[in-house]
Amino acid sequence: VLLLDEPTNHLDVKNVAWLEHFLLTQPRITSLMVSHDTGFIDRVVTHVMHYETDVKQLSYHPGSLKDFVDSHPEARTYYDLSDSVVKMTFPKPGILHGVPSRTKAVVKMRNIHFTYPGAAAPALHGVSGSLSLSSRVALLGPNGAGKSTLVKVLTGEVLPAAGSVWRHPALRMAYVAQHATHHVEQHMDKTPSEYMQWRFAGGEDKEMMAKITRKVSPEEQALLDKPFTGRNGQQRFLEEIVGRRLTKKNYEYEVKWRGLKHKDNTWLVRQRLEEHGFSALLKLADDRETLNATLNYQVCTDSTARAHLLNFGLDAETISHRRIESLSGGQRIKVTIASSFWLMPHLIVFDEPSNYLDRDSLAGLAGAIKEFPGAVLMISHNSDFTKECCPEEWHVEAGRMQVSGEVTTTPDDEDATGAGDADSNGDYTANGDDLDGGGGLVSAAPKAKKLTRKQQKEIARRTAIARTRGRTLSEDERLGGQDTLVKGYGCTNN
Repeated sequence: VLLLDEPTNHLDVKNVAWLEHFLLTQPRITSLMVSHDTGFIDRVVTHVMHYETDVKQLSYHPGSLKDFVDSHPEARTYYDLSDSVVKMTFPKPGILHGVPSRTKAVVKMRNIHFTYPGAAAPALHGVSGSLSLSSRVALLGPNGAGKSTLVKVLTGEVLPAAGSVWRHPALRMAYVAQHATHHVEQHMDKTPSEYMQWRFAGGEDKEMMAKITRKVSPEEQALLDKPFTGRNGQQRFLEEIVGRRLTKKNYEYEVKWRGLKHKDNTWLVRQRLEEHGFSALLKLADDRETLNATLNYQVCTDSTARAHLLNFGLDAETISHRRIESLSGGQRIKVTIASSFWLMPHLIVFDEPSNYLDRDSLAGLAGAIKEFPGAVLMISHNSDFTKECCPEEWHVEAGRMQVSGEVTTTPDDEDATGAGDADSNGDYTANGDDLDGGGGLVSAAPKAKKLTRKQQKEIARRTAIARTRGRTLSEDERLGGQDTLVKGYGCTNN
């Protein structure tokens, strides 16, 4: 007797075909398998044992899965992901500055090349692609083709050896990896609600902060030892990026200079920092600013955590009274997905999301993806699932990528936030401002905008919350966020 529990979860199409052939050519072996892969079941089984949830018993049915569904129409969700009793709803991410439509690119990759140290062949070779807020993209290909590497480059976990990756500076991204449940599995004694409250207590995302506060790598330290040279020949060395603000056209970053006091900090346009190779530090600064701006007006209490988790297919009893150690793999992945959406991401990346979900939950996830007003990129070998919710496909094989299907991103050669204008000396400035002797950007203060009484009350509320946490809000945090207090700042949840 051969017992198989979700045997196709981590297999590509070629290996699933091998497994099917193996099972069908073993006349002396009885196979008992649990699987949510409809096509696989239809091709290999001769009998169906169905768990009846209302009476908590198994029923036995000769024939294929199709025969079972024909005689039990209520089980049609095994074939039709558009019909589900499980309802999931993702929070709306809001708008991005400089992105007037959902088809404008918010992520771009151009001619990406990447090779792992010591590898004989590149993992990615000449890869290009774009994502907009309307993108629904399935990343397809055999195991080892380079799909996970592409996702790491796109999200900024690794830097390409050649080519460029551009992400909107205020873009919020969430990545649900294949084994993402390891976060919640470190808190087996907590309920899902208690885990959410622990993770986001004090206005911080403890899982994300572990990445943001990482040590500087030797490569980044070498960049920090390269000087910025101003027009008068004076040299300064960047110590850290401590803040970010939005002007009419650009994002500017507050730079702390090595050996100088904070009063000597200056503002640099993004492109100037990128020219010096500080892409990784910029991403950390963007992540930190985005995290602070989001958590400042969204407090995770027991009631808000329960309301949030209810939108991801979990019942009230499970959320508040069952410990994570007693949850199934599917329930744990729901908790993981729900946690990823607490920060209201504009882009969600799924790596094999169907591995632990039953058909009803998978149908609920497909429905939520189709209704989500943000971008979705997923790696999946489940063709039923990808065809249901991903009209665009990126096919990766041997490190190369081809795009097919319905591409919704508008071709665009301009970055969404602008890159500044080059002056006669080749220095980049924003809005007519000048660089000082140390290479810093001396910017004129933006004109104050008159706020309504409602907007003033909202700013006072945010300031009070931040003060209880020992923080001072930046201008971006005060004026931006879920309610878009002043046009041009932050995001909205409309």
